[in-house]
Amino acid sequence: MKFLHDLRAAVYSPNFLAHFKNRTFNQAVLFIFVLVLIQTLITEVIVLTRVVNPFITFTSGNFIKQYYPEDLDVTVTDGLVATNQANPYLIANPDVRAGTATGTVFSNIVVIDTQATDTISALHRYNTYVLVTHDSVASENGPDGEIRVIPLKNIKNLHLTQPLVQEYFTKAIPYIYGVGILGIILLPLLVAAFSLGYYLFILLGLALITWFIARLRKVDAGYKKSYILSGYLLALPILTDLVLDLIIPGSRFVLIAVIFVLIAILNVKQEKDIIQAT
Repeated sequence: MKFLHDLRAAVYSPNFLAHFKNRTFNQAVLFIFVLVLIQTLITEVIVLTRVVNPFITFTSGNFIKQYYPEDLDVTVTDGLVATNQANPYLIANPDVRAGTATGTVFSNIVVIDTQATDTISALHRYNTYVLVTHDSVASENGPDGEIRVIPLKNIKNLHLTQPLVQEYFTKAIPYIYGVGILGIILLPLLVAAFSLGYYLFILLGLALITWFIARLRKVDAGYKKSYILSGYLLALPILTDLVLDLIIPGSRFVLIAVIFVLIAILNVKQEKDIIQAT
């Protein structure tokens, strides 16, 4: 396969310049795109193996019975909340209740208190993710502790029970699967396109390194040809980044640049076939 042959030569070949001297800009871009697409697909497969079971558990709807009590009946009429239970009504975090919670978590998932007058203080007092008052829903969003309060004045008539919530969720399952499948198909292409743009951008600088090394090695390669060659020289840095990312995710631009320089020094050297500047 031509791609694998190019990949092997891009990592290291004593005939690197002869192998890639006639390659065009579009061929170099296609090579990088295929490489980052493979990188993205491998990462996606690993991520999917970790989320498939939680996703199946989620779409089964069993969590509704865990989080929405069977005896809770909530109605919202003209923006005002009423329940069939005494207030405050606490729906505890099942992980806290089971003693399996880790890190900083809320003691309660939802608290309904239609008598609460100070929404923010009540949200903190109950240590809950969501607080439902007589006319609003409040929640703490993000690590910075931002609190968002949503008025219910636009809701004219809403009735919630466990069976109704389960029914609504069951109707939404086909759409959830559709979005999931669409994401599996489109996400690798979008991530690969973004990664391609990132690598093409940093190549603007890396090509100068290739050009400088070529000058030191008395190889006649202009900036455009150096840019094309640099696209192939990126193969090993990209593969190295993939392997390390599977262990510890993170950005490694400096490491990519260092590996690129080493590969460029190994591959860009004077040969019988001199690359003419274009």
